[in-house]
Amino acid sequence: MRNASIRDRGTPFTREARRWPREVHVEKHEITVSVTGGGNGESILMNVGNALIGIVDSCAAVAEGGSSVRRAIDSLLSAQTNVAFGFIVLTHPHLDHFEGMDRLYAEYGKDVIRACLFQGTTELELSELFNKREKQPQRSARAYRFFKSYSKILQVYRDTLTGAQRFAIGDGSEICALEVRDSNGRAVRLRVSCLAPSRDDVELFLMQAKMTNCYDIASGGRQSLRQRCNGVSAVLRIEFGETRIMLGGDAELDSWRQIQSKNGPDELASDVLKVSHHGSRTGMDAALAAVLSKGKRGRSETVAVVTPSFLHGLPHDETLAVLDEHFDRVIVSVGQAQETMDVGSWVGKLPQVRGISAIQKYATNAVSLTYDATGHCLDITRDV
Repeated sequence: MRNASIRDRGTPFTREARRWPREVHVEKHEITVSVTGGGNGESILMNVGNALIGIVDSCAAVAEGGSSVRRAIDSLLSAQTNVAFGFIVLTHPHLDHFEGMDRLYAEYGKDVIRACLFQGTTELELSELFNKREKQPQRSARAYRFFKSYSKILQVYRDTLTGAQRFAIGDGSEICALEVRDSNGRAVRLRVSCLAPSRDDVELFLMQAKMTNCYDIASGGRQSLRQRCNGVSAVLRIEFGETRIMLGGDAELDSWRQIQSKNGPDELASDVLKVSHHGSRTGMDAALAAVLSKGKRGRSETVAVVTPSFLHGLPHDETLAVLDEHFDRVIVSVGQAQETMDVGSWVGKLPQVRGISAIQKYATNAVSLTYDATGHCLDITRDV
């Protein structure tokens, strides 16, 4: 049975007035970021004091309702009558980040304040290429799965969301900025902004998409358009008072270099980093880790979270070692693994992850990180 809509749950944000509030009221200044991976994708839930929530990406298991992140969403919306569903963001068009996201748009899209596909406007242009798939021979089962899933997202996006809800994200765009006021009347600023991709990278990607076979987006090799999708992956920065959380999507080092050229070190150093591209060597190196961390053994605990991709043998051991050097804690979110589970034995049963020798040291279930507005870590839990 379909869950009740947000309107049914009593939210004050109606279809006629889906605008960002100037401020939200919370009991305490707390922000929680919950990350689930499981080895085949990722989904991220932001929760600000049970008053404002947002989603970044969603793999199939999340949208099907069985994941801890989806259960947390339903729990929040059913228990709170004044929670605002702020945004749903798709960082880039890869199956492990969007498959099943159409169900989230169908369920929550009518009342979400902002809905962002990976490029906001260019996804409509790309859809014209995708819609030509019937005129081309079927290349692979993966390509068919890609187009079927992505077409569902585009259809729901077009049919469900208004123009005011659709939002083009890119370099320098701001998804939201508002005041969060606690029970004592003290206010801190919440700002969610997009640091990448650049307009030039987007235009180059779209030109390449028009010049090549669009099946390359679904099933191409390392030099194909599918791999280049990482070059237009969104990178989000969440600022909550003095606390900074960076969500890297699948951004590669070239994107991070551009971000560094436009932002000073003080603007990038983070308390929490969701490591880009599942901990690959093309998405993280020692120099970048040093920039993105506020520093190991500082006044608060810095945390790097990796969502693995077992199919591709990620994360790399070298990446985990680099993160370990610069962050107080490194967590690899392995989905449904339990605290009592022998992760080493579990890894041995999956041929595609046998080369990840360091994963046992960092592996845990889907993780929730709670911080106050001063950069202080309040809680790290193994499940949401």
